[in-house]
Amino acid sequence: MPRLFFNFVKQSFINRKCQNLSDSNSPRDIWHLAKNISDNFTSSSLLPLFHPDGTTAISSVSKAELFSQTFAKSSTLDDSGLVPSSPLPSDYFMSIKTICNDVFHALSRLNP
Repeated sequence: MPRLFFNFVKQSFINRKCQNLSDSNSPRDIWHLAKNISDNFTSSSLLPLFHPDGTTAISSVSKAELFSQTFAKSSTLDDSGLVPSSPLPSDYFMSIKTICNDVFHALSRLNP
């Protein structure tokens, strides 16, 4: 019974969000939803990474390089002092077009 109730509540919430977006004439509502979704995927569970000079790693490339160096230094495996090379930057960009039905299906498939 609790699982069915949770699914009902979740479905009701998703339907309400979709309806609110469909009825809205303001871009504020879509940006509010986009920010909430973005916050779910951009918050880091890693502590800040610092360069040896004390500055904070800001770019994703510097974070990846610093993380791999820190991991390699902390590893107990014999790597003969080698640090993994970082991937080359990509020239490709992703364009995303979202419609209410896509949001509904994506949210409804989330594992609670």
